[in-house]
Amino acid sequence: MSDSINFREAGYNFTTILKRLEAATSRLEDLVESGHQPLPNLHRASRDNNSQTHNISAGSHNGTGNPAIAAVREHSSPSVSHRQSASNPKPESCSPSIAAYDEFCSKYLNEYVQLSKKLGGLVQQQSEHVENAFKLLRGILVVAMKAKKPEYESPEFFEFLKPIQSELLSTTNIRDEHRTDPLFNQLSTVMSGISVLGWVTIEPAPVSFMSEMKDSSQFYANRVLKDFKGKDELQVSWVRSYLTLLTELVNYVKTHYKTGLGWSNKPDAPPLKEVIKNAGEKESQEESSRKSSSSGASGLPPPPPPPPPGNDFWKDKEEPKGNEKADMGSVFAEINKGEDITSHLRKVDKREMTHKNPELRKTGPTPGPKPKTTSSGVKDELAVPPKPAKAPRIELENTKWFVENQVNNHSIVLEGVELKHTVQVIDCSNCTLIIKGKLNAVSLSHCKRTSVVVDTLVASFEITKCSNFGCQVMDYVPMIVVDQCDGGAVYLSKNSLSTEITTSNSSSLNVNVPIEEGDYAERAIPEQIKHRINEKGELVSEIVRHE
Repeated sequence: MSDSINFREAGYNFTTILKRLEAATSRLEDLVESGHQPLPNLHRASRDNNSQTHNISAGSHNGTGNPAIAAVREHSSPSVSHRQSASNPKPESCSPSIAAYDEFCSKYLNEYVQLSKKLGGLVQQQSEHVENAFKLLRGILVVAMKAKKPEYESPEFFEFLKPIQSELLSTTNIRDEHRTDPLFNQLSTVMSGISVLGWVTIEPAPVSFMSEMKDSSQFYANRVLKDFKGKDELQVSWVRSYLTLLTELVNYVKTHYKTGLGWSNKPDAPPLKEVIKNAGEKESQEESSRKSSSSGASGLPPPPPPPPPGNDFWKDKEEPKGNEKADMGSVFAEINKGEDITSHLRKVDKREMTHKNPELRKTGPTPGPKPKTTSSGVKDELAVPPKPAKAPRIELENTKWFVENQVNNHSIVLEGVELKHTVQVIDCSNCTLIIKGKLNAVSLSHCKRTSVVVDTLVASFEITKCSNFGCQVMDYVPMIVVDQCDGGAVYLSKNSLSTEITTSNSSSLNVNVPIEEGDYAERAIPEQIKHRINEKGELVSEIVRHE
């Protein structure tokens, strides 16, 4: 995955909190790079960045020393802030927008968190990061009231968003690292919708952005409702509580921040950099005071700080001998190959297997052919470079949109499509594409675990050689053609019940028909056809139904 993706011009090609934070040619490009140090993207996680993330729980002391974290945490949810006192409320609590946010969290966030605890496991673990993100959002709102509006591509703004960014990245990682979990749809529902918190970077209309993110979450939420409706009401209540949380957040922003995050317009308002710096100094003083109190209570002096790298302290430590270090280095190098560790192994022929050839137990297996080597002595199979991956692409050429080679991207949104446009989605894996507006046709080919949401098509939606695909119609599509596919789900709207669906050489297909608000009935597409010859010698075929 590229470290810099143009969110606005590349079809909303997002990656984790703030789906439009990459701002280089525009104010919403290039959040991934803060100018000096790369940041993990804010909607979709990169496993290479896991070691750099800050798992910051609002109100905890983790991350002490980062002034940006201190600035946000200082004004996080009053239920978790260690500085909040019931007898001495903070001035910002009297602000109508902050008071409304506290009320919103106490009602809708708490309900979602409590239901997540009842489900337990990964759902609860993911909800803890969601809860922290919402609490940290409060800190962002309060700090913005005090500071002058910064440049959105400035380093201090990147630092300002790091705490909430980290929580969203953790939310995404939980989902990406458990793709085979039975509750994958639940984890995907949360992951797809949590990026609504990216509204703090959107101007002048954050509500439309939030609605798009909510629609992305709705796709997976529908799957949960379909699977558990009438079977497990706790699951149904949970998914509805999360959708309500997103909906009410949209309503809150529409009421209090319709044109974007509310920065201070006072002439003497300090810049964001100064607010962050002051918060960091304040936390450092309080941390020193806490350590002094702890030291005085125990009667022991505080422990000395660890020596910096290169200090003579380390010279007294016994180091492994050179050969041992080299051997261990080789071991870890092999381990780090991952799946490639077995790439050089030779496939054993059946004639060489002793359990299939008893005679070999006496004489021993026939030695296999020696691997070919190059002139430098390196084995051929190791000398061949890996096949490079094709570059991802989202581009409009004349009247055709091309969405190609996307991987693990659940935030592709195409807007501004025209009636004469077509969209071709090719060689994508584990992606979600939302197409807004009315256009001619859409084709999905050679894709795996990829879902496409469309509003209205004039011609048809064609799906070819795909596996585990998803297709959701929000308004109307006259025809859907499915050819050579294995596993797929089609979700129709009430306006699209007259859609003609043609299938060939495909298996495990289901059509989901709306029966009431938010609920679907699943209808399996028959796969078996019975043939017979009638009295005229003609071939007569009929569907075999398994009711």
